[in-house]
Amino acid sequence: MEILMKRKLLAVISLAALAMACSPPAAPVAAAPEVAPPPPPVALVIPSGEYSVDPNHASLRFDILHLGLAEYNARLTKFDAKLKVDAANPTASSLSFTADAASVRTDYAGNYQATHKGAPYKTWDEALAKQFLGLEKQPKITFTSTSFTQDGGNKGTLIGDLAIGGVSKPVTFEVELSGQVAEHPFTKAPAVGFEAEGKIKRSDYGIATDGFLNGALGDEIEIEFNGEFYGPPPPPAAAAPAAQ
Repeated sequence: MEILMKRKLLAVISLAALAMACSPPAAPVAAAPEVAPPPPPVALVIPSGEYSVDPNHASLRFDILHLGLAEYNARLTKFDAKLKVDAANPTASSLSFTADAASVRTDYAGNYQATHKGAPYKTWDEALAKQFLGLEKQPKITFTSTSFTQDGGNKGTLIGDLAIGGVSKPVTFEVELSGQVAEHPFTKAPAVGFEAEGKIKRSDYGIATDGFLNGALGDEIEIEFNGEFYGPPPPPAAAAPAAQ
């Protein structure tokens, strides 16, 4: 009896060993992918100081979903901006921006009053300026930065207060340094260019919350700025002393 039990036990062990030998090998555990560290921030070659936007080489536009069909875009054509650069500590740099709400332009080619029966505005641009951008409550749209961080390479994050129609809310913009020169080829002054993109909610600013515009527009507004800024021109070179 004992011999029979030992034989059965050996048979079970042999079958288990055979099953293990025939089983496919376990799949190797994939190693976690290595995450490359962000590149170091781009060093500034421009000096510290106050830089003014060049309105001839700058644009400010916004996009919003229209009737759930496509993004509609408009731009503001009159604005001013000051950039205070701290070359030694770029995160201490700041930006202030002011735009005229009345300067909104859409290049609307249709007959606005014919297609918007009962609207109290003569043009689409007037409708946007007054009902959308709060022209009658606050003629100026303003932005004042409160912090700036460098995210690596030529990218950064700019946070500040954006005021539209008398309502001010904090907004975050993703910033990308487009270029910089210590001496502009024409003005000979230092210059820098960057683009900024951010999003706000129409409902946060009370924009077009009633009336004919409300049902036609999405809630999210995308804002995009591109521009060049110029620092003070270098002082004129001292004249050579006259020969004696």
